[in-house]
Amino acid sequence: MRNSPLDKLGSIAAKTLWCIKGSCDQLPHLGLGAVTDQILENSGRDAVFMPFLGSMLNKVLGGETVGDIYNKRKEVYKELLMLDKQEKILAEDKQSLEALLKKGVLG
Repeated sequence: MRNSPLDKLGSIAAKTLWCIKGSCDQLPHLGLGAVTDQILENSGRDAVFMPFLGSMLNKVLGGETVGDIYNKRKEVYKELLMLDKQEKILAEDKQSLEALLKKGVLG
C-alpha cells in the first residue's frame, strides 16, 4: 500500500509517537501546526491541526476521559449499593416467611 493515504497516515502516526517518546526531528512541524492553529483562532477561524491530532489520538487511545470513567464507576457503585439493599430486604423477607411456615401460620 505504498503511497496510499493509509500508508502516509501510518507514517505520520508513527513519527508522532516517536516524537512523544522524545527522539525525533519532526517536533518543529508540530510546533508549526500549533502556531498555525493559534493564528487561525486569532483571525476568528477554527483551529485545524491540533483538533485533527486530538481526533487521531482519540481513535488510537479511545475517546473516554478520566471523568467519564469516574462517572461510570460511580453509577456502577450506586447500582451495587442498591442491589445490596434489595438483597438484604429479600433475605429478611425469606427469614420472615420461614418463621411463619415453622409456626404453621402459612401452609
